Amino acid sequence: MRIAFVVGQFPLLSETFVLSQITGMIDRGHQVTVFAHRPTPKGKIHPDVTRYELSRVTCYWPPSPRSLRELSSLSLRLARRLASWAASKRLAGLGALLRSLDPRLPGTGIELAQMALVALEAGPFDVILCHFGHVALEVERLRELGAITGKLVTVFHAYDLTVLLGEQGEGVYEQLFRQGDLFLPISRHWKQRLTDLGCPQERLAVHHMGIDTGRFPFAERRLEAGEDVTLVSVARLVEKKGLEHAIRAVATLRDRKLPVSYTIAGDGPLRAQLQGLTRELGLDREVKLLGPIDQDEVGRLLSKADVLVAPSVTAKNGDQEGIPVSIMEGMALGLPVVSTWHSGISELVDDGVSGYLVPEGDSDMLADRIGRLIAEPQRRADMGHAGRRIVERDFDVDRLNDQLADRLESLLPGSVGS
Repeated sequence: MRIAFVVGQFPLLSETFVLSQITGMIDRGHQVTVFAHRPTPKGKIHPDVTRYELSRVTCYWPPSPRSLRELSSLSLRLARRLASWAASKRLAGLGALLRSLDPRLPGTGIELAQMALVALEAGPFDVILCHFGHVALEVERLRELGAITGKLVTVFHAYDLTVLLGEQGEGVYEQLFRQGDLFLPISRHWKQRLTDLGCPQERLAVHHMGIDTGRFPFAERRLEAGEDVTLVSVARLVEKKGLEHAIRAVATLRDRKLPVSYTIAGDGPLRAQLQGLTRELGLDREVKLLGPIDQDEVGRLLSKADVLVAPSVTAKNGDQEGIPVSIMEGMALGLPVVSTWHSGISELVDDGVSGYLVPEGDSDMLADRIGRLIAEPQRRADMGHAGRRIVERDFDVDRLNDQLADRLESLLPGSVGS
């Protein structure tokens, strides 16, 4: 198959789930092209980006013109090139697209025309797989014009079913539901939301994100008497991650004289605020903010920890989680989890079996459940074993990529069930 992956930004260190699907399809012999709006700012990148030479197969949509003069010049060049394409290839809606190049009109037409040209030069494809619903909305416009071809598959995560609906209304996906070929929410929670929005059931299926369990080998944790129990969170420093509540829980544990330390890995707009809260609560010894780390460093950090904390909450703008990959990684390594009843997390963390779930924003209950794990090393060990079994069964990326490849191939002409 020729598969186009269409994403917003690539490669993002925080979106290893996208990268795992891309490399998984390459490993299975499929030809992959990646489309993205912009590259990641310079910094740490996942080693697989280099290992698979993904820069060679990545196309970036051109940036918008910055002045009327630049816009006029670009319009003329695009009109000539698009007309040339139309002379040799079928390009539906060319007239409407060329009219949109009028520099006196708003810039969206220009942006669409630039995207159309990039897609035309890279295609055609058998399957176009879009991560996030709003990305699929753009691609559907290109497909209507004939600028990109292939079965359209949309992976829904969370932002596209929370914040975007609040901004654009619950009818934003009506045409996509009519025209799209397959819809893959990453949890049962989001499948129900799509059902409520009117997504056709016969083209709707849950497809979990997953991890390479081989990179996260299970290990027993053993503490010497008097050692701190090490808590860890791996997350972007944004509101929905709820890290403020974990820091407050650590302050409660400290006040109870329980031996605990807490490391937070990741970066984001709330870093200064979280550092300020740490100082305010006098937790300079107990809490450490590491900043961004790469995938190998994530593995090393988790392997030295005793408990994974993932205190996710619904942000003020409605933004929610999918199912955090960092929880999968911690569970694969044998860490018990303390998290929240939020989005699809309960589909991964079995409350009382592989970890504990508490109400969103309840730092006192977070402290209580972490305190139980500090006091009961055998419970930590039992939960660690249970978590590993769950990840191996339901969230192993190799199995999931086999399933994804089968689902994509089933869409093609001549396949069984197509």
